[in-house]
Amino acid sequence: MRFSYSISHVPGKTLYTADTLSRAHLVKPLNQQEEKLENDVKAYIDSVISYLPATEDRLEEPRCLQQEDEVTKQIVEYSWTQWPERSQLPGQLEPY
Repeated sequence: MRFSYSISHVPGKTLYTADTLSRAHLVKPLNQQEEKLENDVKAYIDSVISYLPATEDRLEEPRCLQQEDEVTKQIVEYSWTQWPERSQLPGQLEPY
């Protein structure tokens, strides 16, 4: 394997940054103007997403084509198992 890991226990009381961040206020209260802007942005994003032309039927064609493509099938297999060393990759997979 390319990496070798070493795991060791560190007591929480010595993790100063993590302890400090866990006590920090992450969300400041929004004023009315900021809240309205946030709601408007969320509504806009939702409307854009709802009109995207990516229905299940339209997505099925690329899925089928990917399952037929030899390079894509090899990429999927390596993604699920393990990528070989760069020097052992077939030529068409080098860009990936």
